[in-house]
Amino acid sequence: MDFANHPYLCKGLYFYNYKRIHLTIGYMTPAQKMAELKKVA
Repeated sequence: MDFANHPYLCKGLYFYNYKRIHLTIGYMTPAQKMAELKKVA
């Protein structure tokens, strides 16, 4: 396997794992989102 694109791959994984999730939950921390969901339930 060629690791020439390793930095690009790391940036893509960072975006997928952190930024996208952060955007999806409305720029809250996971703990804040969980507290909000518990209030509704």
